[in-house]
Amino acid sequence: MKAKAIASGENTEPRNHIFFLCKFFDNADHASDFMNGRLYANKLSYFQNLEEPDRAGRGDQHEGIAAWGQPGLFKVEINGHDLSNDLAAPVEVYSNRLREFNVVCMHAAHVENSGTGPLEDLRQIRKRLLIPEECKKKFGRIAVLIKNGPEFFNRIKGAALLRGYREAHGLVNYYDPLTFNGFFPGISGAFRKQEKFRSEREYRIVLETGSMCTDPIILDIGHIGDIAMYSTIDEINRTMKIERNIDRACGP
Repeated sequence: MKAKAIASGENTEPRNHIFFLCKFFDNADHASDFMNGRLYANKLSYFQNLEEPDRAGRGDQHEGIAAWGQPGLFKVEINGHDLSNDLAAPVEVYSNRLREFNVVCMHAAHVENSGTGPLEDLRQIRKRLLIPEECKKKFGRIAVLIKNGPEFFNRIKGAALLRGYREAHGLVNYYDPLTFNGFFPGISGAFRKQEKFRSEREYRIVLETGSMCTDPIILDIGHIGDIAMYSTIDEINRTMKIERNIDRACGP
């Protein structure tokens, strides 16, 4: 398998070069559903409410966060009384709107480029693109690899528009809960997770349906066999080859 950059995430610094996207499964029928274009999207609240440890740690009680404030750096006032000096732990602020978003979670093999020089040695790039063993343990060994990222997202946009959904997609950015202090404005909170999840290298498709129902949805984008292929995590890692000419980098 040869890897070339196919998409870029949110407008962040440094720039992220995404070489490929894939979805992992531990069930062949679920992988087949995905290949048939049936994208299963749970609510963010689903992941927030999962008990720990579950399904190898898929739960995240901090999903849908709007602000994370460190003691001494975040002001809390109730009825005119400043309680900031009494904080013993970070303040967590959540958004009910974000909790109602549906998300499709994928893996993005990517590297960062500061923009000040060429990408690093090809051997180091390949090492960083290898899918971590942890992903196989968490999500399953079966993979559906997206061969044409721009077309994949075009189909998602079309299907979302047809159903009246608002859609956004991009890399998840990770923050250190011990040092980060600040807000996640607007929809950006749907693309934020804590540092402990960094190895997942998550890429999200976020759908705002307008429904308050807690049930997952299925976004049908039609069969994607022409732009995707079955594989396994082991096979992807074993056959991966990196070429110097990254000539397909573009925003999805």
